Amino acid sequence: MLDIRSLAFSSIVYQVKVVSSDFGEDARGELLAAFKGELDAVDRMMSWHRKDSAVARINRAEAGQELPLDKALRDLLVLAGEVHERSSGAFDVTVGPIVALWGFKDKVSPGKVPSRKEREAVSQSVGWEKVRLTKKTVRKDHSQLQIDLSAIAKGYAVDRIARVLEKRGYKNFMVEIGGEVRVLGHNLRGRPWRIAVETPDPDRREVFRVLSLKDAAVATSGDYRNAHAIGGRVYSHTIDPRT
Repeated sequence: MLDIRSLAFSSIVYQVKVVSSDFGEDARGELLAAFKGELDAVDRMMSWHRKDSAVARINRAEAGQELPLDKALRDLLVLAGEVHERSSGAFDVTVGPIVALWGFKDKVSPGKVPSRKEREAVSQSVGWEKVRLTKKTVRKDHSQLQIDLSAIAKGYAVDRIARVLEKRGYKNFMVEIGGEVRVLGHNLRGRPWRIAVETPDPDRREVFRVLSLKDAAVATSGDYRNAHAIGGRVYSHTIDPRT
């Protein structure tokens, strides 16, 4: 079995396990290069931190400015719009300014609950309905609107790595990036892949449950790791942009 662990998106660890009867150094090197190419492409497209990323260029644009859009990013934005609609607006990739207001962008607590005036001011620049897509372009209705694809970037990257393996004929593998997992076929023992889910407790690092997966994907998120305690209450990073 080939087992690869490395870094993606600067600080996020990714892991790929592939079950195969033959893995030489050439195959390993070729796969590593292919993985790096895919992850670099995702980073250049979606990175919130890179000034030269496609998303950063959109975020710097003025209201009404038409920007060219490549197919991969357009498809992802269309998907984000579909999830926005299906969730009745709970999922919104323009929520970044609200996330920053609550201190979750830089992971520093604001020390107090943002005032209603502050929340209302920031909300003016938030809303998927302010993003205008055509087949080849994108524009914003508000200059301060920011697109943040963090909620779907890792899952999208997992799918791209899985596609690399499938195109090369591998039928049994596990791909994981930052806790988001996709598996195909079986593990080294010929059984479904076993994926552990952590106990949702900030003071414990234990397995809560083990999932047996085959030809499936799973992603989890909780409010017990990324949260701020303010005035005796705990506020998590999962924010509803509607409220």
